[in-house]
Amino acid sequence: EKFFFTTEYCPMSSSWVAFFGLMFFVLAFAPGAGPMPWTVNAELYPLWARSVANSLSTWTNWCCNYIVSNLFLTAAKVFS
Repeated sequence: EKFFFTTEYCPMSSSWVAFFGLMFFVLAFAPGAGPMPWTVNAELYPLWARSVANSLSTWTNWCCNYIVSNLFLTAAKVFS
């Protein structure tokens, strides 16, 4: 398979703003607010319930991620 970079898809000269904005968000979120829910969640529960509670919260997180990623293209098509 050949992969190539196309410049006709988004020919605006300001398209680099979105790219660097996304990169800034990823770089700022990962060391800052990204791991915060996992850290707080690990400290909320007593030791006897911690493993089950963390398992349930991880399962809920992955299920919500799956739903959002499957509905995104449909929602983008409907709202644009």
